[in-house]
Amino acid sequence: MTNLYRLTLLLGCLLLVACVQQKNPLYGTWKPQTYVVGGKEYQLSGLMIIRPGYMSANTIFRLEEKSPGDANANAGSFELKGNTIIIDQWMQLHWRPLHADDSKQHFLAQNVPEEVRYEIVGNRLIFSFPSGNQYISERLTD
Repeated sequence: MTNLYRLTLLLGCLLLVACVQQKNPLYGTWKPQTYVVGGKEYQLSGLMIIRPGYMSANTIFRLEEKSPGDANANAGSFELKGNTIIIDQWMQLHWRPLHADDSKQHFLAQNVPEEVRYEIVGNRLIFSFPSGNQYISERLTD
């Protein structure tokens, strides 16, 4: 076997591994649709991007009718274990303008791993958080 043949075979294997990793159905761009808090559904607007090893989500919604708008922003690296995504929150920000006097309502975590169960049903991604809240999104792109 020549060195060129070995090199070609090695590069082919590496490419195959990279392609297989990219095929994970979790990866892609998602449009958040529903935020379920305490069993109540709230309509979401925003964008979530999940790529190998990194995710970012930004959403706007209204928890209370008189609110001008609430928001969540999350970003960080992650690892997958079965149907659980373990997110290392580089930044987790929740904006609740009606509770502006409570600083705990805003910047929630930094570098704190969060285990979130996920399920993909058709074109929908459902995150189920330890709190019992759910985040339901629809796939935009792979």
